[in-house]
Amino acid sequence: MDILTIQDPKTLLDTEKAISEICANLGMPLQLPRDCFGARRGAMYDAARLQMLVTWARHAKDSYLHFHKENDVAKVLEELCSYSPGIAAIRLSKGIKVGDTVVSRRNALVPAARKMRATDDESFTEIIKGRSIDMISVSGSLVQFLRPLFYARSEDAVKDKFGMQKLMQKLVDEMTRTKQDKEQISDSLIKACGIFTSELFQNTQQHAVSDHQGIPYTAHVEGLFVSWVQIDERIYAADFNGHDRLKAFWNRELTTTGNKMFKTSLRCLQISFFDSGPGLASRATGQPTIDIGLADERLALVECLKKNVTTKGEVGAGQGLPNVLSELRNVGGMMRIRSGRHSIFNAFRPDDDTIDLFDFQDWGSTKLDCVEGAVISILIPLRK
Repeated sequence: MDILTIQDPKTLLDTEKAISEICANLGMPLQLPRDCFGARRGAMYDAARLQMLVTWARHAKDSYLHFHKENDVAKVLEELCSYSPGIAAIRLSKGIKVGDTVVSRRNALVPAARKMRATDDESFTEIIKGRSIDMISVSGSLVQFLRPLFYARSEDAVKDKFGMQKLMQKLVDEMTRTKQDKEQISDSLIKACGIFTSELFQNTQQHAVSDHQGIPYTAHVEGLFVSWVQIDERIYAADFNGHDRLKAFWNRELTTTGNKMFKTSLRCLQISFFDSGPGLASRATGQPTIDIGLADERLALVECLKKNVTTKGEVGAGQGLPNVLSELRNVGGMMRIRSGRHSIFNAFRPDDDTIDLFDFQDWGSTKLDCVEGAVISILIPLRK
């Protein structure tokens, strides 16, 4: 059987190219180098890699992740189960194959138990690698409803805004270790992120655990990444070249680093939220993404983001996203959303209220293939 082999996608452009290869070869088994699954490149990039794997797994017929026969099976499993992209790939697939050795999904996920328990216990020092931390809610797991995110073991027990504000404060404190960086993350930004996180996870429990028709998935994942990272200009500059406003954001925020290996980089706190659902426009319209016209899909995507658009009849629901966007506008941050066949963003200059909160632009002009799930990423510059 032919196997689709993809090298480690580092940049967003690499990842989109890999998604195109997957979509051009739907159903084929996939082979990747094991090192890419545990790589920490920043929340936005790691969430994009997870979404690529979810897209493959949702369509694969022989849904085993393949690895070269020279790999050690135990090391492959350790790498995959150390970080959310690998855990998501295993949960949504049948398992892995290392050469002729087959490991079922259940056995492949055994090494993830320690990470999941540490996450559930909020033992963050055990799960932080470098300057990155991730939390993944895995369907069917004994700790599916992780205690940092849920008050109880139930889909109806997502933490409210106050619980999520405490969580976001802890995560931000872990990532921003210097006093100067901590001072750039205001209490109002933490509060907005808490409201947004609570609303987002409530929505994923309602709309990302089933397809566009409301038929429950046999497997699903949801979660988040938080990272403090320097985005190296030498490697990632092309990712920010698809729109004038994107270029302006990139060029404005580049700073000289003390690391002599590279001259300039974007220092930022990144937060990315992900799910393996049908995508935002598909949820909103009740149609498969491919059955929606491209322009109509984009309209539906933006409309479901706008202020007070919510499927919940709660007072004050739907305020999280506009609050976060308002805070990003204050600090000169950015938001990127990848769902369906669209990648859109809004980037702000500090304290500039001339850009509408929902004036989302296309990340680039290249036609994109249809991904599964949704990823929302926030970049908050940390200026020296």
